[in-house]
Amino acid sequence: MSKKSKTKVVLFFFVILCVIALFNVFIYYFNIQKTVNVSVANQGIEVASGIAINIDRDSLESFLASKKKSREFSEIQRYLLDSRQKSGAMYVYLFEVSEEGDAETLIVGWPRGTEVSFPIGFETNLEQEYVNKAKDGESFYTRIIEHPPYGAYITSAAPIIGKDGSVLAYIGVDNSIALTDQISSDVMKNSLMMMVYQGLIVFILFGIYLMMDRWYQNYTRHEVEDVEETFLAEVQSVLSTVRSLRHDFLNHVQVIHGLLRLDRQEAAMDYIMSISEEVRNVGRLPYSLQNPVLLALLQIKAIQAKNQQIMFDTNIEDHLYEGVKSSDLMKILSNLLDNAMEATVVLQEEERYIQLQMKEEFGVVKIKVKNSGSSIEKSHLSHVFQSGFSTKRETKDKSVRGQGLFIVSSVVNQYNGTVDISREGGLTVFSVTLKKRIG
Repeated sequence: MSKKSKTKVVLFFFVILCVIALFNVFIYYFNIQKTVNVSVANQGIEVASGIAINIDRDSLESFLASKKKSREFSEIQRYLLDSRQKSGAMYVYLFEVSEEGDAETLIVGWPRGTEVSFPIGFETNLEQEYVNKAKDGESFYTRIIEHPPYGAYITSAAPIIGKDGSVLAYIGVDNSIALTDQISSDVMKNSLMMMVYQGLIVFILFGIYLMMDRWYQNYTRHEVEDVEETFLAEVQSVLSTVRSLRHDFLNHVQVIHGLLRLDRQEAAMDYIMSISEEVRNVGRLPYSLQNPVLLALLQIKAIQAKNQQIMFDTNIEDHLYEGVKSSDLMKILSNLLDNAMEATVVLQEEERYIQLQMKEEFGVVKIKVKNSGSSIEKSHLSHVFQSGFSTKRETKDKSVRGQGLFIVSSVVNQYNGTVDISREGGLTVFSVTLKKRIG
């Protein structure tokens, strides 16, 4: 992905986060407002219930009998007005539900002498579902009622129970939505710092994600380059082997051509059969392995050993060797086997011998590479794993040497392992242990 594309993706996710944050604020405010409305409505029911309990029932029954302005009317009106002032409600009033199912306002707690007047028996704004609740003698509160003259409000109501247990009338309490809006705004202001803090946490986590993603990409790129470098070295080695095989192939062709010119067809056929069997066995291992990278590497090394007339013996337990990265396994085995081949190729053909042993025990991978080359001087043992140190002569091309065993040591240290050099039965032995990583 190009840098421009990555920037677009980051901006896209940033915009998505902002949209989600704004949506979250909207939902939060909506829930607060809904909760406040319900709280105010329930509080209105409690106020209405208190008023209904304390109202003078004798005066109420006397008024209900006439439903005209009278002394009882004035007493109830003053009581409702006092209750309105104490509760802070928009309106406190007395209403009843007729047998026909109509809700009529009888007395409103409102000061006398004002321009607003409320006649006895005018119709309320209650919807039929709430009228039915009133007929059943239930306390209730309404949805938000939009009424142009009075604005938006919520009505809470509670029944007035007579001495005989019947419902005499209802107390209605109207609370303006302006009150709930103010409470909601206050709650939002008080919650603002918490919301900002939560938003910062989200953006910090997003920033951490971007940093981790960038680190992982760099790490992956480094690992890929590392593996490519290791494979490239092996490919170059294989190409060198192929060039050598090509030279041998030309020699074989010349021999066959000579035998055919001498009219010795049987000898030519025997020669062809012998080299065919040899070619079939080049790089062939007498077993298969679960780990494909390990199998491929050993096939390459077997070809190289065959080309250099080195006897290559292997004793490997068939495991996936999980817990050790394949690239690290390649570095260790490739460098140890290359080092062994360089040590043995200078010997007579019949003396050239390499053995690879590999197994896993109790979460520890154990590797041994033995070669018949000359022993390493004791004075060199403490230096062979240092970068740039080599016991071999400098090549004609003056290429950098002394890196193979240093790479082995570096990889082994990553696994808290060990690498040792010893001499057993006339063979130089490199012993490596690796503690498998979990996860």
